[in-house]
Amino acid sequence: STSINSTTLALGETESASLGILGPSDLLPLAGTLSIPIIASPTISVAQEAANVNAASVTRTVTVEIPRITSAELEDVDELKLVPGNESVFALNITNTGNDISSYLISLQPGYPVEWDVGIGSGATSLQINDIKPEMFTHPTITGDEIESFDINVTIPSNSPAGVSHSLTLVVMDVATGDLLTTSEVMFITEEKVGVNLSVEEIKLDVGLSDTPPFARVYIENTGNVLTTYGLWLDISESGDVAFFIDGSDDITIGAGYSASVKIRVT
Repeated sequence: STSINSTTLALGETESASLGILGPSDLLPLAGTLSIPIIASPTISVAQEAANVNAASVTRTVTVEIPRITSAELEDVDELKLVPGNESVFALNITNTGNDISSYLISLQPGYPVEWDVGIGSGATSLQINDIKPEMFTHPTITGDEIESFDINVTIPSNSPAGVSHSLTLVVMDVATGDLLTTSEVMFITEEKVGVNLSVEEIKLDVGLSDTPPFARVYIENTGNVLTTYGLWLDISESGDVAFFIDGSDDITIGAGYSASVKIRVT
């Protein structure tokens, strides 16, 4: 808008006016060139018109250059949980907070545990996301096109201890200039994993020839990542006339990565 819509000037007089440009109050103006034609149209009297006075309009174009601002923001997420021995996939968002269509390079920063297998998208250490529109691109309609999703893939060893926190640092750069735009630290914590492996030595037992019932030893390995108490029981549905029983307690506590054994008596 202009500060004046009409005015009266004598020959040789001038008057100043201002041009106001109103953009979105909560958004950046879209980058680019804004050309605004300003038209002055003289109004003449009937007598001047009868005297063939020329009243041609005068047009001047005001050009406003809106500079390109490139910025980005990575989604701030709570601590993410990792399951040892399994691939964990997490979707994160990057937002174009600038005022022009931009492409970004997201990279992993070194510093996470060397035994972790970490990738972005297809499993690489970096991912390029092209042509994300800014929020004001379709103003006044807000489409959400300024947000793009990408995946982080993390696999940690099956014996990783539970309850331990580590972080990954993501770096975002402008593809066009190589400028560093932002960094973000993503926190991870290792969940508890309960696992067990049973093994039995194949042995021959002479049943009923001694006062003390013979036994077989069953080995129990804690394949999880946390101290675990296991309940023990025997499936004797097909034991027939042979009696099996556990020699000792019906539960056993084993540390992560360790093994223990129990005796199974036979009569």
